[in-house]
Amino acid sequence: MSSMKKTEIIKEFIKNGFQLDPRALDYLVERGNVKYFLEELKKLPSCPLTVTVDILKEVEKKLVYEVEILKTPEKNQKLSSISDFTNFFSSRYEELRKLLAKHLDLVNLISINRISPKTRKFSLIVMVREKNEDERSLVVEDFTGEQTIFFEDTEDFKLILEDEVLGIVCEKEGERVFAKKIVLPEIPLKKEISKTNDDVFCFFVSDFHMEDKNFNKKSFEKFLDWINNSEYKKLYVFILGDISSRIEDVENLFKNLPKNYYYVWLKGEVDPEIETEKIFVKSPCFLRLEKSLNFLMLHSAIAFPSSWSSLAPNKILLNFLKKRQLPSSTKEIYVKDPYIIDIIPDFMVSGHFHMPSFLNYKGTTILTTGSFITEPVFWLANLRTRETIKIDFA
Repeated sequence: MSSMKKTEIIKEFIKNGFQLDPRALDYLVERGNVKYFLEELKKLPSCPLTVTVDILKEVEKKLVYEVEILKTPEKNQKLSSISDFTNFFSSRYEELRKLLAKHLDLVNLISINRISPKTRKFSLIVMVREKNEDERSLVVEDFTGEQTIFFEDTEDFKLILEDEVLGIVCEKEGERVFAKKIVLPEIPLKKEISKTNDDVFCFFVSDFHMEDKNFNKKSFEKFLDWINNSEYKKLYVFILGDISSRIEDVENLFKNLPKNYYYVWLKGEVDPEIETEKIFVKSPCFLRLEKSLNFLMLHSAIAFPSSWSSLAPNKILLNFLKKRQLPSSTKEIYVKDPYIIDIIPDFMVSGHFHMPSFLNYKGTTILTTGSFITEPVFWLANLRTRETIKIDFA
């Protein structure tokens, strides 16, 4: 599917003083982004009268996409014993403990084995082992022991997940220990917002669900028309999971997308694993674009309790960001813990929710995308200005 018809491309090139040989014309029909090629051809020291495929390919080489995969789930196949799992979670605890230990709110910080009959007000840094909804209590542990802590604040308690690491300001009343305040690792406030020097765009789309009976074909065709007629010089396209369970749907999607843009495909729950020229990663994935901006891309790694169902999707992601930890969907061991947010993201974006939402927090742009079976609303971001634009295909 081309961005322009052949006759329109020919007219555009003639208007700018160029002719195209047949192979170059076919190449432009396939690649799209005619505006970029014309701008770059005019910059050449000696402008050719007839433009060939080789000339177009040389021009295209100047457009460099810079993507570095910082961290993505990679299972450690060598580990299998109980002690290996213990060491893995101990490492997670220690990394987050170091972040929490810097918080001044954690007054009189002690370890669990230092709690005595005389201890009254103190703070702990712990990992949550069990959560008891009926009693509104947690069983928590550190390297020295375990402790049951009771909650009076239902909102704080509702947001706590098992296996997460947090700081708790406590008060002992008789034999029971009560939580008075929850302290999260948090992210620092950025003094400067990360940006690129030139216009670089990112488009975030997800949840096509082409095999679903409610798949909105008209909205999908609007999306194809929009992206094939776009003229962005540099555009990263993030496909954040759940294209289809059918391989032919996935292949047809990529076949119908313009080839001049850069695609990152994040696997969703329904997606098949197939060979593709596009970058294919699993959730959660940390990426760096243009050597300067960090991205945390999510889909099926999101697991949260029903008590969170009243929260807007962007508020759910905000909670994960403040915790500096994503909920583990499995008990696998990885080479690098993919669930710790040890890289502060400039963009934290998730598919899966089928609900578009937007939020800025301490220099991080938090986005969730819609779907082609609910709201076909997605996001376009300019990395130079950090402006985020809603793209609606309804």
